[in-house]
Amino acid sequence: MLTNDGDFANVITHPTNKITREYIAELDRALTKEDRLKYQKGINVDRRKSKFSKIFFPRKNNFKIVGVEVFEGRNHFVKRMFDSLGYSVINLHRTKFGHFTVDKIPVGKNRKIAYSEIQKYL
Repeated sequence: MLTNDGDFANVITHPTNKITREYIAELDRALTKEDRLKYQKGINVDRRKSKFSKIFFPRKNNFKIVGVEVFEGRNHFVKRMFDSLGYSVINLHRTKFGHFTVDKIPVGKNRKIAYSEIQKYL
């Protein structure tokens, strides 16, 4: 997301506003049930308790492709979360930021955000 609206940028990125970010991660190995529970309860990353608010599997019976929802936007947060329990992220794709999705935007293209969409956050 690219914006020159400082107020909007602050609102959507500040963790206290609980704006959801959704990612699809491809891991080097299948995510175990035990580790999934640890991520949902919370683990220490950078000396702070961190957790995924939601974990799901977008492809049935493929536990190497993991969807996660987070409220935090710390640098490389998702990669560091998986790394903390010994997983390597092979591929990571943000699919959603708040109500904005990339579903119908081709790679290398963009779309303009209507002012009415911005107003929902201000």
